[in-house]
Amino acid sequence: IREKILFVLNNISASNLDIKIHDLRKVLNPSIFPWFANYLVVKRAIIESNYHQLYVQMLECFGDDRLIDSVLKETFISIEALLKSPKTAGSSTDRSLLKTLGIWLGSLTLARDRPILHNYLSLKNLLIDAVLTNRLIVVIPFACKILEQAMYSRVFRPYNPFTMGSIRLLVELYKYADLKLNLKFEIEVLCRSEERRVGKECTVRCR
Repeated sequence: IREKILFVLNNISASNLDIKIHDLRKVLNPSIFPWFANYLVVKRAIIESNYHQLYVQMLECFGDDRLIDSVLKETFISIEALLKSPKTAGSSTDRSLLKTLGIWLGSLTLARDRPILHNYLSLKNLLIDAVLTNRLIVVIPFACKILEQAMYSRVFRPYNPFTMGSIRLLVELYKYADLKLNLKFEIEVLCRSEERRVGKECTVRCR
């Protein structure tokens, strides 16, 4: 079964999605959702950001919310491990993986008009805690990558209160937290992407 599933993942594309979903439904049942979710997150999504959209489409077309819930669970587990690891702050590789997971999480949630539940992850609390623990280098890029996906949403694009509350906190950090240039750049990129939706407000506040 595992070999059949891996064969589907290795050969899936936008042009054959319907056929491969049909093949996947034959072998992927709820009893192995946890294994599949772990594999998809740990072996695929965390290192294959170019395929995120395809994988999200695959999950949507599969049509079982239990599978998406399993994938989200594995995503939060991987994120928590990197956020809590003392090595992440000093490892550019681990921080890059965390940014990729931020894009993945945003694609699964905000971009699909699905909220990030507070009991799983609170961006504002995470940022405030990062100020207190001197881990902004870890958290700011991660938070920005999540919020960038809001521009694809009908619900969470600005001026959604959740999105704007998090952006305003990032802008406050931009102005007053004495950030390094690379962290300021992450916030500027986020603001420019949001500007395409709502005009100049975000970028003007970053200046």
